[in-house]
This record gives sequence, C-alpha cells and structure tokens, in this order.
Amino acid sequence: MATNKLLSYLLQCRSEEFIEQFNQNNCVSCSQGISNLYACCYALHVILENEMWGEHLRSTIKICRKGCEKILSFLASKTEVPKNYEETFKDFVRSRFQWWDEEDEIEDMLDGDIEKLRERGYREIDCYLYEAGMKLHYDRVVELLKQGANPYVSISADYIAGEAESHESCLYEKIGIIIDDLFFDGVGHIIEKGVKKVDDEELIHWVFQTAAYLIMLNIIDNFEKSKKRLRPLFKLGRSLS
Repeated sequence: MATNKLLSYLLQCRSEEFIEQFNQNNCVSCSQGISNLYACCYALHVILENEMWGEHLRSTIKICRKGCEKILSFLASKTEVPKNYEETFKDFVRSRFQWWDEEDEIEDMLDGDIEKLRERGYREIDCYLYEAGMKLHYDRVVELLKQGANPYVSISADYIAGEAESHESCLYEKIGIIIDDLFFDGVGHIIEKGVKKVDDEELIHWVFQTAAYLIMLNIIDNFEKSKKRLRPLFKLGRSLS
C-alpha cells in the first residue's frame, strides 16, 4: 500500500513529515497508492471527528484533527476524489470490514433463528436491524429505523423478551463495544503513544473497521436525535495508561 514510514506518519497525523516522505518517495506517480492513502486518511478522519471522546484524549485529538485535515487536503490535490466520498467509502468498507460475514445467520448472532426469536417474544424488525447493523448494511439500517426498529432492545433466544437486557448488549451497545475495543487495541495506541513501525494489515484493518462502525453508530445517532430519543451510552477511548 505504501511505505511503513509513510503510514506511520499518516496514522499519527504528522502532516509535515508525511508530505515530506510522500514527495521523497515520488508517490504521485502511483494513483492507486494515493487513492488507498486517501481512504486510510478518511477513515482516520471519521474516527477523529467523533465527539464522544474521553477527557483524557481531547487535547491530543484536537491536534490530530488538524494534521489529518492537512493530509487529506494534500492527498486530494494529488488525485481525483469523488464528490460524495462518504458513499464511496461506505461501499468500500461494507464488504471488507464486517464484524459478522455475509454468510453468517441471525441464529449465529442471536442464539436462535427468527422463528425461535419470535416465540421468545422479540419483534422480527428488531432482529433484522441487529443483523443489518452488524453486517454494515447502512441503507438497510436506515430503512428499518424508519419502519420503527429499536436499536436499544437486547436480544437473545436464550432469554424471553425483556429478560435479555442484563445478559446481552443491544445493537447500539454492541457497536459501541466493538468501536471501543478496536480503538483501545490499535488506533488509540498510535494516536496517544506513537509508533515507529506500522503492521500494515493489522493496524490498517483496525482503522478501517473502527471507522466503518462509527459511521453505523452515527447513522443511528442521527436518526434517534431526529426522534428526540437518543440514549448516549459510552465515551470513546478508554485510558490507555
């Protein structure tokens, strides 16, 4: 994708070093490489722009946002970026960074098939919302929310409806847990402590997957805000010390 050092500068939002290294490597000659760098930087932008940061990271995040924006602008000057890049980005991450694969069934996620879940008192629409959210089906989630699906109901065929809350996470909580775990394991250490080397596959995967589920969380947040029933559940970024 790019040199290890270039990725390190990008992920730490060190814009001046990034631009210098980019020019030294003559990266402008590789349009595919620039597109990949832009996608990675955009993923980082999604993460940094989230407002649910813990107090211990906010000053660092403010600095990183500025560096990330400078890198994004620089890369945009070197390649053609689609006007509605968020949709392009969502298409890219949807099929590559799901927590659950397309072939996984509701039974795998919720401890029983849809018939058993109905028998336990759960609404089909809420079960399908959970599946769509976990599989990054963004448009499907919007559609189900508009139809009245509830992202705050805990679901498991191991319990009757109403009893799962103390045992299982609802969709909104589960997405939050995924994001926080991914951040804590990878992205947070890069931002807060810095790195000299980047394991391309693992860390880049964490960045894209964190951004992918933050977009999903934002979709739910924006819809719930419009209905004035938002229930914030967590602050992003546990202490890494």
